[in-house]
Amino acid sequence: MRRVRLGNLSAVLAVLCVLFAAGCATKHGVTAYTPAMEQAATTMQQAMDHIGAKQGDTNLLVLTNAPSVQMGGQPALPYMDVAMQVTGCTLGTRSLLAIQSGPTEALWFSLYNRDNGQLGYMVSGKSGFKVQYVDASPQTVLTSKGWSHAAKGIIAPNMFRTVGISLVWAASPPWNTLKAIQLHNHICPGLSAGIAVSEYIMKNLPPAPGEKVVFVGAPPFCAMDAYQMFFDATSGKKGSFSMLVGNEVLKEHGYKNSPACIYLRVNPKKDTCKGAILTFDFDKAAGLAGLTYADLSPKGGPSNPMFYISRVKIARVLAGLSTKRKMGLVAVDKTFEGNAELAQFIENANADPYGFAR
Repeated sequence: MRRVRLGNLSAVLAVLCVLFAAGCATKHGVTAYTPAMEQAATTMQQAMDHIGAKQGDTNLLVLTNAPSVQMGGQPALPYMDVAMQVTGCTLGTRSLLAIQSGPTEALWFSLYNRDNGQLGYMVSGKSGFKVQYVDASPQTVLTSKGWSHAAKGIIAPNMFRTVGISLVWAASPPWNTLKAIQLHNHICPGLSAGIAVSEYIMKNLPPAPGEKVVFVGAPPFCAMDAYQMFFDATSGKKGSFSMLVGNEVLKEHGYKNSPACIYLRVNPKKDTCKGAILTFDFDKAAGLAGLTYADLSPKGGPSNPMFYISRVKIARVLAGLSTKRKMGLVAVDKTFEGNAELAQFIENANADPYGFAR
């Protein structure tokens, strides 16, 4: 009898193990479903039926925080496959968006039908997935009564996030807008301002070859996340700086509201720094939505539905604006130049960066 060498036998066994694992991993055409994933798929299909959507519908949007959280002590990323398989939504068609969230949040999904405004929200719990259905049509949800009614259920912690993003997505904004929303994890006038300013910069003040861009938020607000996304200007690469500048400093320099940013283009080789202070007209933006800037701060604050409704209304209008109209909300308040060292002075001027931008 011919003997099989131990080394060859080990190799054969290894190949068989790989083939067996591959066979187990092709169920549904994706990673093998766990019981929890099976339940998620079933619940998701029921939600689609309830909101009147079919697999592959172009008017269907799926939001989830799956890439950010865990299920059963394991990364929930495979649940993205579940969503794609059941709904037909994909990243490539801009219909499946991964929303950034904290690692301890529960796994959730939001399914929105743009045709009828119906939204299904499902969230994981100890006993499986729970579902709530919301009439997210603008004429209903963007009223105090409609918002308050919907926010009484399990969607409450994510109401602003899911409804706001869904209504803005319905306006078919550019991909960069959706990318900024995924990072920021909700849409609001502040992020919309950052998106508009970023588009203005790319059109009117684009960085030249060899120039590094730097953004200073003084004080910082939601717009900073848009700059990081549009220009890869992360704080870890010293592309963005946030400074807690007080109102007295802003008043000293003649600003009623916070400027959108201090924008710097630095060329170390040429030893140059070109800067600009850009502003965004929030009053005008609110007016386009039939509101005033004061409507963003209603009596009662976040306990008042208008706190969220006003933000969604403004963001929704801005998302649907033409580039030309959006550019009309951005202005260059001041430009300045100096050597490359000027950027360092501004970046380290925690008390008053505007004092160096002259």
